[in-house]
Amino acid sequence: MFNYASVIAVLLVVSTACAFPTRSGSQVKHIWGETTRGAPLAGAPAQCPNSDPQTQQVTRLRQLANRIAQSNGDTFQGALDMSQMCIGVNAAWSNIDARTQPEVKTVMFSPSMLMIAQNDDELAAVLSHELAHVTLQHAGFGEAPPRASLDPDFADAQARASALQSEIAKLAKMGGRDKEIFALSEQFAQLQKSMNERIDAIYGEKNAHLSWFEQEADEVGAEFFVKAGFKKEFYLSMLWRSSTASVEDYQKCQKLIEAALQQPGSAARPERGNKVHPTTCWRAFHLKVDEWSHAHASEIGTLGSR
Repeated sequence: MFNYASVIAVLLVVSTACAFPTRSGSQVKHIWGETTRGAPLAGAPAQCPNSDPQTQQVTRLRQLANRIAQSNGDTFQGALDMSQMCIGVNAAWSNIDARTQPEVKTVMFSPSMLMIAQNDDELAAVLSHELAHVTLQHAGFGEAPPRASLDPDFADAQARASALQSEIAKLAKMGGRDKEIFALSEQFAQLQKSMNERIDAIYGEKNAHLSWFEQEADEVGAEFFVKAGFKKEFYLSMLWRSSTASVEDYQKCQKLIEAALQQPGSAARPERGNKVHPTTCWRAFHLKVDEWSHAHASEIGTLGSR
């Protein structure tokens, strides 16, 4: 039996794109200073659900958030002023976690996430990443990189996919048009695959369509972090501490990073992975090699000389 929910399920198909060379660097570089996107929701200050604002944990987080905001004043103003945001702790979460709801300017931590941080710098690393999700207004699944719209092939496929979605929804409301709907849905799935392949090609890496927004949150979050005077090594140490990677994984990754720093452009890159978050090694490599040692070495150097 056909129903409208099945149409939605078909529309959310995401296909894995073809492979790209592992030696290729990411083609889309974070532009220093581009830390916001879209218009954040205004209105009353966000209320923190399931969080006691009087606890020491929340006070600590708010103090770190204020430090980040004060050092990135061009970003955290108006609707993004820290007084308008929820920075809280959900005591009901038992796992190591931090989550963001950009649409309501909310960042929540689990108690376990706070416990594993060895110092304020490591805690600020997670907070900076989550705040970047807010300032960039990441909608999550189904969102496309803004610069993909500049690619003619992607823009064409996106426009055709949007038209198909409208047509499918129209037929679904009419009822009794199952055969036509499924034919259009197959066309939509092919367009989705095409768009995913273009995202991967734009980024120069397999599976970039799955995790580009986490890459972006790392890049912008790290900018917030270093501008606030926190030490870069703690951003990386917190990536590893909050992951399930082994000591062996860490050691292998360090060798890849060292080789890339010694042989720019020729050393192998780590696997990006096929999940929403890139692998921990990929994230550490990308920040230390691509961002801090190459793309933004001059900006980092200027901050270090203050």
